[in-house]
Amino acid sequence: MRSKTRWLVPAALMAALAPAASAFQAAVAESKSWSNVMYLGGVAGVRGKSLDWDNKLTISKEKIAFSGKKVAFEVETSAVRRLDYTGHRHLNDGAAASGFVAAGLLGALVGSSAKSTDHYLEVTYVMADGATGGFLLRLHKDNQQQIIDAMHAATGLEK
Repeated sequence: MRSKTRWLVPAALMAALAPAASAFQAAVAESKSWSNVMYLGGVAGVRGKSLDWDNKLTISKEKIAFSGKKVAFEVETSAVRRLDYTGHRHLNDGAAASGFVAAGLLGALVGSSAKSTDHYLEVTYVMADGATGGFLLRLHKDNQQQIIDAMHAATGLEK
């Protein structure tokens, strides 16, 4: 009988701690971060831009946080009112020029058809004083869809 009761206390303890552990894991899973993001401006009280890719964007159910070398800010996700994604396509002029040098007119024609897309996400939110604010992010091609999906999930706004 003694060996059966010896396992009763650890089993009860594990049963009591399991919900807290799963809640902690869920909170950690709800927060996601990316490093390839540029901040192009817009947040009230934040001066400057962050035009390199070495920044960190973290999205959770509670807030959107951005931190770079010169710029850092947080916006509560409950304040976000609109998300607007834009993909801007443009010709890659460098490819056309290098194609012309390498293979003449035919190379320029092939090089001029090389296009790239810049991915932008505009976030509009309500500030504490009731005024409307917004900011613009440039997203990397490798993570832009993940960030857009995470923003929609965190804010509850439909696509």
